[in-house]
Amino acid sequence: MQQARINPTAPPSTQRKPQRRSGLWLLLAVLVGGASLLMFACIAVTLGVAVIYSQGVLPGVSAAGIDLGSLSQVEAAAAIQSEWRMVNLRDGERFWNLERAALGIEVDAAATAERAYQQGRGESSIFEAFGGIEIAPVVSVDREMLTAALRAFANRVESQPVDAGVTFANGQIQPTPPQNGRLLDVEATVNSVTDLTAGTINLVMVAVSPQITDSSAMIAAASALVGSPLTIRIH
Repeated sequence: MQQARINPTAPPSTQRKPQRRSGLWLLLAVLVGGASLLMFACIAVTLGVAVIYSQGVLPGVSAAGIDLGSLSQVEAAAAIQSEWRMVNLRDGERFWNLERAALGIEVDAAATAERAYQQGRGESSIFEAFGGIEIAPVVSVDREMLTAALRAFANRVESQPVDAGVTFANGQIQPTPPQNGRLLDVEATVNSVTDLTAGTINLVMVAVSPQITDSSAMIAAASALVGSPLTIRIH
């Protein structure tokens, strides 16, 4: 009896290929189904929020630091007009609060409320609104009044430059280093007041160098003076 020979180079069986293809189709169906469910969930959330807050500002929306979420446009306008009284002037970590009216800044409360109402309804997505959106209030600025107010305020934020010099301490002549100053650029600050998001004005500061930065000549003169003999005459 002859035994059947097995050819080692024979191609592998292809009977399992249909099973693999079935698995791929199943995975594709699951992914498509999941994406469809997610899309329908987003649509449902959007429609639900639109119905619940059809007449009001979406939660998470604020203007000039005032929470306007869930308020009607009329209520939002009233809140902006009554609550936004102070403007924050900021220089890095330092800040000061000044009366908005004293700075010549008038707010259009109705237009600001309308802008807040549109968040999540075209200007941004509903999910962005719920995540928190701070919008800039609609304002008009009296430039002359704001300029005068900033000039009067400048001495509270500015530091004048200090020239290099000399000092006499512990019997020794020692140099004192120069120091840069920081001055308020009033015109640039006024020009920047186009976006009062969070009710804040960022002050534009400029560095000013001292006129004298090298005190070596003063040290030499002081040393010569100290080293000279002192003659006292009494008449």
